[in-house]
Amino acid sequence: MLIKEFIEKFEDDFPLATQEPWDNSGIQIGDDNQVLREVYISLDCDIFHIKEAIKSKCNLIICHHPLFFDEIKSLTKDSFYYKAIELAIKNDITIYANHTPFDKSRYGMKKTPLLRMARNINYNFYQEEDGYGVMAEIEPSSIVLVMMEIIKELSPYPNLEFIRTYKVNDRPIEKVAYIGGSGADFINTAKKAGADLFITADIKYHDAELAHRLDLNLIDLGHDLSELHFVDIVSKFCQGISVKYESSYETFRSMNLKKL
Repeated sequence: MLIKEFIEKFEDDFPLATQEPWDNSGIQIGDDNQVLREVYISLDCDIFHIKEAIKSKCNLIICHHPLFFDEIKSLTKDSFYYKAIELAIKNDITIYANHTPFDKSRYGMKKTPLLRMARNINYNFYQEEDGYGVMAEIEPSSIVLVMMEIIKELSPYPNLEFIRTYKVNDRPIEKVAYIGGSGADFINTAKKAGADLFITADIKYHDAELAHRLDLNLIDLGHDLSELHFVDIVSKFCQGISVKYESSYETFRSMNLKKL
């Protein structure tokens, strides 16, 4: 199988046509006409991940967050992008990112492991087609019990100690809204949809203040922890088409915390 043939299969579930105008999903660098040896799967694409892919003899990196977001106006030998590009090219590594298409797909970010606690799921609480997030109905529970369930479901991932809870009332939690990544812009949406609890990431001070005023409980998982099931879903995809793969839960945050 060629790399481009693998990508074509992948995009059947996560089509690039659904990406946001500001996004940069797709091939970041490399030659998709190569024969695919093995896939390396990660949330981010850092020098660490490229080196790990090389060690594992993988020639395709599938990541969630694009390597290139902003325009590159210069490349100097000591810069991150120079090192990443040089390392990938010298080792025939193709890097492919699938970001907002994965976020929007029913088969992607909406398949958070947190849904295992749900008894009913609405995949389009934000908008009818190609929207973000899900609304799940659960057995009425206290926010403490919900947190315990979240920690259990996310236990394979790093950085659990950084989950932040903003409790604003003592009512039982029955409707839970979830959006992976930076979901603060959807606080009003979650409230209007009837959520008792909104689970997302990257909540700032005034975001939490808004939720408090709306009487909406919040849980901030941290950006990486809210999206790390990307690695699991892409791994299952590879299994389904009998493609060899290696995977990593290491993220920008978990790697940097190890340096402290």
